[in-house]
Amino acid sequence: MDVEKARPPGAPRNAIVAEEEVKAAFYFVKGDVKGVLVRTPTGIVGYANKCTHQGAPCALKEGALVCVWHGSAFDPATGAPLKGPATKPLPALKLEFKDGLVLLAKT
Repeated sequence: MDVEKARPPGAPRNAIVAEEEVKAAFYFVKGDVKGVLVRTPTGIVGYANKCTHQGAPCALKEGALVCVWHGSAFDPATGAPLKGPATKPLPALKLEFKDGLVLLAKT
């Protein structure tokens, strides 16, 4: 989803979505970042939604983030590869949480 459509009115420009909107996974595009937010038992984490094998997007399926092209699987809580062909973890996004919002941290 294009973040500009999901960002609550009046929210900061780096806001992605309200925390309550992240059920299991929330896919977004913000500028040149294509990402996925995942709700885990300990909170919300975010990754670049780009498989480290050949760059395809991943989808949350059966408890893993799974590459739609070649089936690499990643742990949704850590981004670590669970099944190849990918051998590197998904790049983590730096997030901030403020006033019930998930924000992409300014770097």
